[in-house]
Amino acid sequence: MRGLTLTCLVVFLASFQASVVAQAPNASKEEKSSDEHHLEGAARLDSRVKELISAGELQEASKLAQEALAIRKTVLGEKDLETAKSYSLLGAISYRQGDYLEARCYAEEGLSIMGDVLGEDHVVVARSHNSLGRLLKDVGELSAAQFHFEKALRIREKVHGDNHADTAETLDQLGLCFKRQGNLPAARSNYERALQIRKKVLGEEHPDTIALLSKLGVLLSAQGDYAASRMYHEQALEIREKVLGENHAETAMSISNLGITLQEQGKYEEALQYHQRALKIREKLWGENHAETAKSLRNLGSVHQDQGKYEEALGYYQRALKIQSEVFGEEHLVTASTLNDLGTLYSTQRDFAAAERCYEKALSIKSRILGEEHAETVFSINNLGNLHSLMGDLQTARGYFEQALEIRIKVHGEEHPNTALSLNNLGTVYHDLGEFSAARDCLVRALAIRRKSLGENHPDTAFSLHGLGAFHSSHGDFATALSFHKKALEIREKVLGRNHPDVALSLNSLGMLGISHGDYDAARLHLEEALAIRTSVYGEQHTLTAESLHNLGFLSETEGDFASALSFYEKVLKIQLSALGNEHPAVAVLFSNIGTVYSHQGEYVAARLYLEQALRIQKKVLGEGHFATAPTLCNLGALIYKYGDCDAARPYYDEALKIHENAYGTGHPYTSSLRSNLSMVLQAQGEWQEALTTVDKARHDSLKFVTGVLASLGSESQSKFIFTQTGEFHGALSLGYVNRNEPLAVEYSAGWLINGKGLSTDSIAARQLLERDSNDPRVKNAVEKLSKTRRELATLTMATPSLNQDDARHRAMATLTRSERELSQQVAQIVGGSMRTTEWVELEHVRNDLPKGQTFVNIARIPILDFKAIRDESRWSVERYLAWLIPASGEGEVQLVDLGPAVEIDSQVEQLRSLVNRSDNEQQLTEMLDRIAQQIWKPIAEKLSAHTQGIILSPDGALWLLPWNALPTEDDRFLIEDYSLRFVVSGRELVQGPTEYSQSKPIVFADPTFDLAPDKTRDAVEALFRDESFDWDAHRGVVSQTALGKVRPLPNTRVEAALISPSLETITAHEPVSYLGQYALETVVKRVERPRMLVLSTHGFFLPDQQVKPDDRQAMLADGSRSSALLTVDGKPVENPLLRCGMLFAGCNQPAAGADDGVLTGMEIVGMDLRGTELVVLSACETGVGDVRNGEGVAGLRQAFQLAGAQGVVSTLWSVPDRDSAIIMNDFFAGLAEGKSKAEALRSAQLKRIESRRERYGTAHPFYWAAWTLTGS
Repeated sequence: MRGLTLTCLVVFLASFQASVVAQAPNASKEEKSSDEHHLEGAARLDSRVKELISAGELQEASKLAQEALAIRKTVLGEKDLETAKSYSLLGAISYRQGDYLEARCYAEEGLSIMGDVLGEDHVVVARSHNSLGRLLKDVGELSAAQFHFEKALRIREKVHGDNHADTAETLDQLGLCFKRQGNLPAARSNYERALQIRKKVLGEEHPDTIALLSKLGVLLSAQGDYAASRMYHEQALEIREKVLGENHAETAMSISNLGITLQEQGKYEEALQYHQRALKIREKLWGENHAETAKSLRNLGSVHQDQGKYEEALGYYQRALKIQSEVFGEEHLVTASTLNDLGTLYSTQRDFAAAERCYEKALSIKSRILGEEHAETVFSINNLGNLHSLMGDLQTARGYFEQALEIRIKVHGEEHPNTALSLNNLGTVYHDLGEFSAARDCLVRALAIRRKSLGENHPDTAFSLHGLGAFHSSHGDFATALSFHKKALEIREKVLGRNHPDVALSLNSLGMLGISHGDYDAARLHLEEALAIRTSVYGEQHTLTAESLHNLGFLSETEGDFASALSFYEKVLKIQLSALGNEHPAVAVLFSNIGTVYSHQGEYVAARLYLEQALRIQKKVLGEGHFATAPTLCNLGALIYKYGDCDAARPYYDEALKIHENAYGTGHPYTSSLRSNLSMVLQAQGEWQEALTTVDKARHDSLKFVTGVLASLGSESQSKFIFTQTGEFHGALSLGYVNRNEPLAVEYSAGWLINGKGLSTDSIAARQLLERDSNDPRVKNAVEKLSKTRRELATLTMATPSLNQDDARHRAMATLTRSERELSQQVAQIVGGSMRTTEWVELEHVRNDLPKGQTFVNIARIPILDFKAIRDESRWSVERYLAWLIPASGEGEVQLVDLGPAVEIDSQVEQLRSLVNRSDNEQQLTEMLDRIAQQIWKPIAEKLSAHTQGIILSPDGALWLLPWNALPTEDDRFLIEDYSLRFVVSGRELVQGPTEYSQSKPIVFADPTFDLAPDKTRDAVEALFRDESFDWDAHRGVVSQTALGKVRPLPNTRVEAALISPSLETITAHEPVSYLGQYALETVVKRVERPRMLVLSTHGFFLPDQQVKPDDRQAMLADGSRSSALLTVDGKPVENPLLRCGMLFAGCNQPAAGADDGVLTGMEIVGMDLRGTELVVLSACETGVGDVRNGEGVAGLRQAFQLAGAQGVVSTLWSVPDRDSAIIMNDFFAGLAEGKSKAEALRSAQLKRIESRRERYGTAHPFYWAAWTLTGS
C-alpha cells in the first residue's frame, strides 16, 4: 500500500449547496436585512476558504471556516443545513491537515444535522453518509466506513433505483472498502456491478467508467489474476489515450498501473518501460518536483530494487522523498510510505542502521497521525520485525511481529489477508527460535486464511504452501514437504508464469528436496532452472542468485565433486560478503560449507579456520545453543575426528547432539544422523558398549523416518532415497562386525539388519494393498490411469516397431515412462499419508517365532567402516558378505560370520551360473560348487546350532542367484539333503501374523499356443469375455513383433497341468481351472483375481540391464558426502527391471494389433490382485532371476508376484526342460497334498529327483533339480 488516498470532502459542497438552497428556513422581514448581511459574509468567507485550501494555506482556511460556522450557528442555529455545510467544510480542512479525528467529528456533526432536518432517506443524507464513509475508509475505520456506505447505498437504491450514477458511486466506494478489509470477492462484486451501471448510464468512455476499469485491474492483481488485471488496465489505457490523449494525467495513471501489474508478474524490464513512460508524462505535465512525479519515481525505485539494482533504486527513492517532503512536509503519511520503501532497500543491502532509522521515522509519523492501532501503522511495525529477523535479533523481531498480529486482529479481524501475513511472519520467527509447535500453528492458520480470503490459486496462498513445505522439510518430513512445494509451484506457474522469481523459489526448494531424496539428477535440473530464472531477473550479483549457486555447490559436495563445490562456494562468498558483510548467519553457513569441502580435500588448517569462523559468527549473532550451530559443530567434530583426535572431537558431537535434541526432539532424522556420527568416535575411543546403545537409538529413529519417506515415493525414487541412507546403515553393521567377538554387539547388529533390509519392498507391497482397498476417488482414478499407462508401456517396451515407426515408438515410450513415474508418485503421495511407519521388530521376537530346529541366516553385502582411519586413509574397505546366524529361542547364540570379499564371491557365482545352465559340464560345475561351498557355506556350517534342521535364508547381492540347495556338504551330499531351505527378503517376514488365504479356485496356465494367429487370438479373447468389447486398433502400426523373437512350444507343461490338478483339488477343496493352448492368454492372466493358488507353466525371461557406473562411497557417513546417482554409462537412468522381465503366453510370436501382446511383464504383474493367494508357481525358465539390489532382494518376477500379494513364490534360477519341470512339480504338489509345508514339499520333490538320477546315472547333476527356489512363506 503506497499511502492513504487524499479524499477531500470539498467535492461534496457544490452539490450540497445546490440541493439545499431552496430549502433554507423562512426568516421574518424584520430580521432578514441583518441576517442576510451576516449570511452573505459567511458565504464570502466560504469562497475565500476554498481559495486558501487550493493554495495549501490550511491554517488560515481553518480559521476563516470557524468564523463562518460561528455566524451560521448564531443566525441560523445549530440544526440548520447551512450550519451543516460549515461543519462539512471544516471536516475537509482538518482532513487535509492530517487531523483525522477532528475531521471525523465535524463530518459526523454535519451528518447528524442533515438527518434531523431532511430525514434519514434523503439524497443529501445519502451523500453525507457516502462522504463520511470515504473519510473513515481512508483513515482505516473500515467497519464504520462500510456501515455508512451501505446506508448511502440503501437510500440511493430506494430513491434513484439500481441504474443511477450515484448508486454506482457508492458501490464503487463500498468495493474499495471491502478490498481494504480483505474481502476481495465482495469487492469485485461491487466493482463489477458499479461498472455495468456506469457503462449503461455514463457510457464506456466516461472518466468514472474508466476509473472502475483501473480499480478492477488493481483488484484482480491482488487476487493473483494477472492476465485479467492486465486486460482491464489495457482497456482503461486504450480509452484514455483515445479520449484524453497520450499525455494526460489519467493516461499516465493507467500506464503506471500496467507497470505495477507487470512488476508483480516478475516482468521487470517491461514494467520499467511503462513506469519510465508514466514519469515522462508526469514530468511534462507538472514538472520534476510534483507529487505525481514522485509516485513514478517510487515505482521506478521499486522495480530496480526487485531487480537487485540497489544504487539505481536508492536514487529514485531519494528523489521521491525529497519531492514529497517539500510538497507535503516531512511529517506526512505519503512521506512515511517512501521512508518505508527506503528502509526496505537499506535492509536488503544489509545497511541495518539506515533501515532502522527509516522504519522508525515512518512508524513515528504514522503513529502520530493515525494512532498506533491503525492498519497503516502496523505495516511499519511489521517492517521493523522483518529487519530484526534479518539482523538475527529474533527476540526483538518476535516482539514486533506479535504486536503487529495483535493490532491486525483488532483492526481487520481473524480472517484478513494482512492477519495471515503477520501469522506467516510470526511462524517463521518462531521456527528460527526453535518453537516449532507454535511455528506450525501460525503457518497453518495463515494458509487457511489465505485460502478462504484469496482463494486457492493466489500467489500469497502459494507463499503459505511454500512456507509449510520448508517447515516440514526442516523437520525431515520430506513427503509432506514435497506435496506442499509441488502445489506451490503449480499455483505459481499458473498465475505468474514459468520465469517468475517465485517459481525459482519453488524450484529451489524442490531441488533441495531432491538432494534429500537422493534424486540428484532431478535436483540439478530444478536448481539450474532456478539459477537461470534468478540470473535473468536479478543479474549475477544478487543474493538470491547467490543462493542458487550455493545450493548447486551443495549438490556438487553431496555428489563428491569437491572441486566444483568449492568453485560455486567461492562465487557465492564474493557476492554475500559484498551484500551482507562478514558477520551474517548466511555467510556463516557458507563458511561451514567451505570448511567441509576443505576437509574432504585434506586441507586441515583451512578447513578448521573456516569452520571455527562459521561457529564464531553463529554464536555471536544467533546465540549459544541455537539449532543452526549444530551442523557446524558436527562438521568441526568430523574434521577433528578425521585427524585422529577423538577426545577433542567428542565434545563437538555431544554439544551438537544436545542442541538437536532440544530443538527437534530425539526422533528427528538429523538427530539420529548425529548419533550415528557420535558412535564412530565412541568406537574409536574404545567405548564400544556406549557406541552400540547410541547407534541402536539412531537405528530405531531412522526406521520411522525412512519408512515414512518411502511411503510417499514412487519405486524409482525409493531406490535413490534408500541409497542415501546406506552410509549410516553400513556404518552400524560395521560396528557389529568389528566387535563380532562380543555377543552383545552381534545381537544388536542382528536387530539392525532385520530392520534395515527390504524396506522399499515392504513399502511398495503395503501401498499396493492400500491402493486396492481405497475408496478414495482420487486413488481409484490415479490407479486406473497408472495401470493403463503400465500396460501401454509394457507393450511398447517388448515390441519392435513397424517400418518407419522407430522414432514414434521412442517418443511414445518417453512420454509413457514420464507419465508412469508421475502417476506412481501421485498415488504414493495420496496413499502414503495413511500408511503407518514400520514398527521395530525385536530380535527376540524373531527368535521366538522361528520354529524349533530352524535357523535364520541373514546375509548383508556391505563395505566395512574403519573407525580409526585418519587423514587420507580410506575409511571404507572393500565390500564383504557377512552372515548373521539366528537360531530359534533356546537353541544357541546369535553368530556373525565373515564370508569374505564380495567381488570374489560375486565372480564365483557368475562363473557358477554360466556352468549350471548346461548339462554337459558336471566336472567343472562340481569343482566350482566345492569352491563356493568352502568360501561361504563352510564358515556358516561351522557356526550353525546343532539343533538346526531347516534354514531360512535372506541372501544379499549375487547370493540371491546362487543355487544354495546344490552346495556340497560332506560325503558327497548336497545342502538340500541336510536341510530344508526357503528364502525371505527380510527377517520381518518371519514375525508376520497368520494370513487368511483366499477360498477361490486354483488356476493353472500351461502349454500356451505361442504361434496363435492374430485372428485366433481375437476369437479366443472374445469367446472368454463375451460381454466385453475390445479396441483392436489400439496399437496398429506400432507393434509388429515382440522384441524377444519367436519362442518354442512347451508341450510337457500340459502334462504337468494334468498331473498336478488332483493335488491342487486336494489342497484347496476346489477343482482347478485350467487355461491351455489358445486360452493361455495374457489377457486372462491379468484378469485373475485372488486365486488360492496360481500355476504358470510357460517361458519366463529376464533381459540384462546396461552397465552402471561404480558407486563412490568415500566419506559417505562421517563427512556427509553421498555417491553419485545411479546412471548408465551413457548417462541415462537405469531402465526399470520390472519392464525387463516377464512371462510369455499364447500369441506372443504373432501379437494381434489392439490386443495384449502375449508378454506379461513384471510391471503388469504388480498390478494384479493376488491378495490371499497362498502360492504362485512359476515352473518354467529363469523366473527367479532379476536385478539384485543390495538389501532389497531381486527385482524380477518373484518380487513382482509378491508385490501383487502372493505369500509364497516358487521360481527357477535357470531354464529347465519342461519334462523335468513336470516331474518336480508333480512331486511338489503331491507333498503339499500330504500336508507338508511348502519348504518341505519342495525339498522332498528335489530329494526324489536326486535319488532318481543317482540310481539311473550314478550322479545327480544340479541342472535337473536345483533351479527351483521358494521365496516367502
